[in-house]
Amino acid sequence: MSGRVERLDEIDYGGGVRVEAKLTAALVVPGTGAVVWSDDASNGLSVDTRDVNSVVVEMGHAVEKCIDQLMGSLSDHLRTSP
Repeated sequence: MSGRVERLDEIDYGGGVRVEAKLTAALVVPGTGAVVWSDDASNGLSVDTRDVNSVVVEMGHAVEKCIDQLMGSLSDHLRTSP
């Protein structure tokens, strides 16, 4: 399995702060390199407190939600594949 962080940003807008994360992942057959599953997930969250620690915490939450989405997608694929 391989994955990549495509986006991990802090976005300042009109007095507020938002974080966005996008991850991609793929399940590859060793030796052949054939991709048997791939997907991407993105998530955006608002940051309640405008400080570095809060931004980092919410980035972590956004990435965690992306990982959960990807693992759900992979689980669905494995459940329906022969």
